[in-house]
Amino acid sequence: MKAGLSTLTVLAACGAASAAIAAPCTADTVAGVWSLVSVRAAEPGVEAFYAQAPNEWMRFDPDGGYTYVASTRPKTRLAEIQSSLNEADRMDGVTYRIDWLEAGRMLIRRNDQPFQIFRCEILERAASDARAGDLILSADAGMPMLRRVQRRVTR
Repeated sequence: MKAGLSTLTVLAACGAASAAIAAPCTADTVAGVWSLVSVRAAEPGVEAFYAQAPNEWMRFDPDGGYTYVASTRPKTRLAEIQSSLNEADRMDGVTYRIDWLEAGRMLIRRNDQPFQIFRCEILERAASDARAGDLILSADAGMPMLRRVQRRVTR
């Protein structure tokens, strides 16, 4: 019940309908490629960055691998998205990994160092600017407000 209350609290705080239902993410439920639908952030520069590069894709591997890329231009073909993710991973020299602290709470490691902690949920019903099946990433308690809505491209 605590996780359910947490989900409703996070969604309500972010402007989502209070009747929305979401399930905490796990490595299996987020595995695949996701595209950015929207981002809201209190941290300076985040929203400005995405205004300039509004197209973003994330890839989560079941074993904890994680890659993302942002772009000024959209990509519609999965092969093009995968190629961009592979190229970004190869070019930037940075390695990202996901550690699951518990269902619905992920630690992103950057070059093996703790980097960010997110609350992670997958909506079971539409809410606010998100559809059923969308991934909601929100900042962990005590961090500046951040809410990302990602839509699944492929598993």
